[in-house]
Amino acid sequence: MATNVSAAPARTPNAVAQIRSILHAQQDAWNRGDVDEFMNGYARSASTVFISEDSVRRGWETVRARYRQKYSDRAKMGTLSFSDIEINLLSSDAAVVLGRWRLERAKDRPHGRFTLIFRAPARGLANCARSYVGGAAVIICRRLRQPRSFRGSLKRPTIHAAA
Repeated sequence: MATNVSAAPARTPNAVAQIRSILHAQQDAWNRGDVDEFMNGYARSASTVFISEDSVRRGWETVRARYRQKYSDRAKMGTLSFSDIEINLLSSDAAVVLGRWRLERAKDRPHGRFTLIFRAPARGLANCARSYVGGAAVIICRRLRQPRSFRGSLKRPTIHAAA
């Protein structure tokens, strides 16, 4: 269960734009069949946690291995789209994002909802979480490699979310 205590968050249009840009970059990478680029949306850390179905996977390498195994070719990857994105800024350095995902494939169209936790390491908000399971699964991370254009745009974290 996530717990957050903070004063009223600063509504930073730049933070919302950053989050949307990260999601868009991940969607584009997926649709090019580039799992490694898609994985740039996750923290390259042993602290990255991915919850899907009835499994908890820990560590960036483990999460990447899961994607590579489950989506081993373009047919299995299909075309990814996100919709109904709700970005809720909790503070100047944290956000929760809710949305829907959908894969268009030749033989099926799996879909579901996701919950994301974005936290601002020292250099700004970053995508720290994504789940491709129909339920409300959450992945939490501490640091993330970010595009240069996002670096330095937000303050250092002052709150913490606990799982």
